[in-house]
Amino acid sequence: MQSILIPTSGSVIIGNTKINGLTEKEMCRIRLEKLGYIYQSFNLLPFLTVEENIFLPLRFRKENLNLYLDRYNELLTELGISNKKQSYINELSGGKQQRVASARCLLSSPNVILADEPTGNLDSENSNNFMKLLTELCKTQGVTVVMVTHENELLRYADSVIKIKDGKIQD
Repeated sequence: MQSILIPTSGSVIIGNTKINGLTEKEMCRIRLEKLGYIYQSFNLLPFLTVEENIFLPLRFRKENLNLYLDRYNELLTELGISNKKQSYINELSGGKQQRVASARCLLSSPNVILADEPTGNLDSENSNNFMKLLTELCKTQGVTVVMVTHENELLRYADSVIKIKDGKIQD
């Protein structure tokens, strides 16, 4: 599992909260309530079902899961995995695992989504469907997405693009 890095300079502000200098407990609360993650390696728990993996962050937040059932079912239908709710992660293809990881992130309606190659394991049709869903979420819920990708065709979905080469921002 990857570790979360701490800023070494500058300021990071999420909502109205400057996160530099927060305690680890405060940072955990920010990560749980304000940020959503779509990892390239999925970070799903293989001993849980698809449904259990998707609801996991909401359980940590002690949310009433019944309030999320309609959106949960909509997301699974939109992502083409509604027939996989009771499947275990190791029974799924890489593309379906990516869609489960995406549903987990999107269901909790974060303020900011940090996405590392979110379409890397999807075919072109599912990639476009996912990016349309993500774009719609941004528009309707005011979500900010910070995405790392090597897929130039995804740039058309971005409001702004920062290209980095060898650790330096390119013009």
